Amino acid sequence: MRRTHEGGGAICRPLLCPKKQKHHPHAEQKLMSEDYDRKSGLEALATLLISFRAGEGLSVEEAAEDAQIEPERLAAAEAAELALTESELDGLAEVYGISVSAFFGGRTTPISYLFGV
Repeated sequence: MRRTHEGGGAICRPLLCPKKQKHHPHAEQKLMSEDYDRKSGLEALATLLISFRAGEGLSVEEAAEDAQIEPERLAAAEAAELALTESELDGLAEVYGISVSAFFGGRTTPISYLFGV
């Protein structure tokens, strides 16, 4: 059975209704959406990192050494497993001869990428 909140019109299940529990299911959906956004952002960046590195004809180890970052971190970023720091992205951008914004489609680095929100 579903019901709506008074005056809100939002539909929720009685057992998960905020009137009965502190945690609301819509909050979980938002968190899942943020996780998805972060994951899709990491995946998009990973594709670009690989593309720019390959375009320069560098191995992961060579690019990491030139950018002064750990090769394991670059490999993990290219596998969309972690977010690089701003200084790591700066170093890679310099090695690849691009601006940092090129990693993000020409836009300023999204805060959600840097801070994982």
